[in-house]
Amino acid sequence: MSTVFVANNRTEQMVGDLGAMTAEQRRFAGYTAQRMLWYVGEGDILVVPHAPSESFSRYLTELMDVDLGTVHILAPPPGRYGVDVLSADRIENAEFQRELSVHVEKTGAARVFPIIFDEVMTRLTRNLGLERCTPGFGFVGQGGSDLLNSKSVFRALAGGTGCPIAEGRVVRDRAAAEAYLWELLSDGRCAIVKQDQHVGGFGNEIISPREGVDPIGAPQVLVITDRPALHELVTRRWPWYSGEDRRRVVIEHYVPDCTPVYVEMSITDEGVALFGHGEMLTKPIFNGLVIPAQSASHPAWPSFLGAAENLCQAIHGMGYRGLISIDGIVSPGGEILLNEVNGRVGGSTHVTRLTQHLVGPRFLAERVVMQRHFWPVPSFDRALAALRANDLAFDRDRRTGVVITSDDVTGGTVEYCLIGEDFEHATEIEHRIDELTFG
Repeated sequence: MSTVFVANNRTEQMVGDLGAMTAEQRRFAGYTAQRMLWYVGEGDILVVPHAPSESFSRYLTELMDVDLGTVHILAPPPGRYGVDVLSADRIENAEFQRELSVHVEKTGAARVFPIIFDEVMTRLTRNLGLERCTPGFGFVGQGGSDLLNSKSVFRALAGGTGCPIAEGRVVRDRAAAEAYLWELLSDGRCAIVKQDQHVGGFGNEIISPREGVDPIGAPQVLVITDRPALHELVTRRWPWYSGEDRRRVVIEHYVPDCTPVYVEMSITDEGVALFGHGEMLTKPIFNGLVIPAQSASHPAWPSFLGAAENLCQAIHGMGYRGLISIDGIVSPGGEILLNEVNGRVGGSTHVTRLTQHLVGPRFLAERVVMQRHFWPVPSFDRALAALRANDLAFDRDRRTGVVITSDDVTGGTVEYCLIGEDFEHATEIEHRIDELTFG
């Protein structure tokens, strides 16, 4: 069964106004959209912001044992924001939709699989006539994806299913936000303010009553020590927090020095199953992954997995079908709290997908994987040549080594994941990568 994969890596539903993103943020979104190529099989269609290079595409599909010549890679004409994001004007370009329809008819594609099922994707699915055979379309076709990528809805679902979550409030007005923030700060506690829908920590802001708090999960920490300063901050930042009063705002007690973790589940008609888990590396915002989570030996880990499964069982009952990620934090006091749900393909999904293929179904027990962004290299080809020359490239027999996962041609960096026998071996591989030179 052929599939239409759509690498809509940033959408209005995920980040708000695409025009508010910087050119660098859009460029990052464009090249990391290449991750969707890890999912395709022979005969599939892949819609990307811009086509990956021939050499990178061939490298990736050879690792995944897919004949690149059978994969149909399409990129719509540039749109309002250029070529880095699949904005609505690009997807709904009439000429592009005709081209895509021809490929769907030719391949017999039977379903649509985007990163996120926003309104643009539901319209596309209907236009292609694939709504009846796309799993879970009854839910996402009525705007259900909005619910599962909302931080305020997450708190309601988590509270209703008894999941352990941070103390917090969902607020709609500025005065209520200020009052609750002052309740936390005047008690000597930190707070985190979260935009209802954003990704990668970029929609979060930490507020602390003291210096010396490291930001984890947000770009910065603001120090506020009195009520007038808090009033000025909330007044000034409220339009950003609330999307000009269009969205609710989440405020939580922020616990410093936590370890961010996640578990990814697969929700199908048959039920809920574990797909993978790991820890998120932050510096201060998301900068990579360690898979499996090193916190899996923590005494509270089974309870964390149980709470995540309970949450997903409720979501299964709502009609969602697909992959879903539940984020959490391991506190210094020993608790593991759930703090977010994302009903979409996540930043870890492609790593789990490729590792399952290259290592095997027991990869969580047999290997340690690290994913890293922004490795500065002269080019993809030279990076791959250096890995091979130094016996660092992934080796199928050993089932260890480095895999380049996306290629930022214009920015001079690549993403990679490395697969080691254990944590010490993975760390050793990372040190060897850092020492590589390109002459």
